[in-house]
Amino acid sequence: MKDKQEIIKLRHLAELSESEISRRTGFSRNTVRSYLRQYEQTQVLYPPGENESECQFLFTPSRYSVSNRPKRRLNSAIEQIINSYLEENAAKLSSNRWKQRMLKCDIYDLLREQNHLISYSSVCNYIRSIESKTRESFIKQTYQPGHSCEFDWGEVKLCIDGVWRKFNIAVFTLPYSNGRKNYLFQRQDTLAFMESNIRFFEEIQGAPIQMKYDNMRVAVAEFVGKTEKRPTVALMNMETYYGFSHRFCNAHKRNEKGHVERSVEVVRRKAFCRTDSFNTIEEAYQAISSACDKLNNQIAKNNTCTVSERMQEELLLLNPYKGKMGCFQMRTLLIDKWSTVTLHTSHYSVPDHLAGKTVDVKLYSDKLIMYHANQRIATHERLYTSGLDGLLIYNIIY
Repeated sequence: MKDKQEIIKLRHLAELSESEISRRTGFSRNTVRSYLRQYEQTQVLYPPGENESECQFLFTPSRYSVSNRPKRRLNSAIEQIINSYLEENAAKLSSNRWKQRMLKCDIYDLLREQNHLISYSSVCNYIRSIESKTRESFIKQTYQPGHSCEFDWGEVKLCIDGVWRKFNIAVFTLPYSNGRKNYLFQRQDTLAFMESNIRFFEEIQGAPIQMKYDNMRVAVAEFVGKTEKRPTVALMNMETYYGFSHRFCNAHKRNEKGHVERSVEVVRRKAFCRTDSFNTIEEAYQAISSACDKLNNQIAKNNTCTVSERMQEELLLLNPYKGKMGCFQMRTLLIDKWSTVTLHTSHYSVPDHLAGKTVDVKLYSDKLIMYHANQRIATHERLYTSGLDGLLIYNIIY
């Protein structure tokens, strides 16, 4: 701005020529002539003292266009190298190796290793110009109470009785109220998936009209075409029993169930950021349940009531609750010579007189009930350890 003012003063006060102003200020005559013409145009529109365009011209910093400048370092050889790296990225993307693609900084490092003198900004600008990718825009959604619910899994490592183990958190979020419910499981299998949904429906005494899931294996049996997905038998059974419909999110579109994506992070942090060591699994269950209750008792965002109070509005509009659905798998297992049956490398004992025979096992996520000749013979807590540590040496006979 001082440059503009100095040029205008030298012209109108000192009445110097454009050549002399150029010599004194160091600017080219074209630059001096351009400033003077712009200033003279502002004088034509308004009378003196009321010229807003003059003030805007004087207080606006100078801008220079560099779009027509020739590229001094980026030549055709470097462009070919960058293009080859981008072709490798495209091949990795098509073969489902998109996480191993080279970023712009990686391409820049490779060019520097080959002794090419080029700046990082030049590399970014060139890649950006040939990609010409249109940014995706998002529209904030509105939700009807009781209409939908989002589900997702989260992982957490906890120390139980001195042993570090991996657990899975099943998180449910109602988008209208942002109410959360969560449950802790030792595995992320079909039984845990079914039991988490059944517990949730039992706790809220109803079922939403629609449940949103991502492309998890326990929910999606197979892909039919590019976008169509076939649900698993477990999911179809729950839909038939509770009367809800499902919706699968598109791949890599976390925003389609953004409430529960955020809830997984929040619940895990609030429950276990301070304490992640417990004497028993029951204490870990209690910790995550208490954290969820505290979150639901907070004031809802952009509202004056709590999350729990808004949840009550949704619970009144759910599908009627039909009662608890059975959730187990039946297995027929052979009893070995040590009077045990093996399930996933863990051993469970049975009465000695049944050695060599078979038993029917009703498998739950947390226990096993064994039957022989339609008579219950034993009940065991389900183990998720392997080897000798999983050997049970006692019997519970009914």
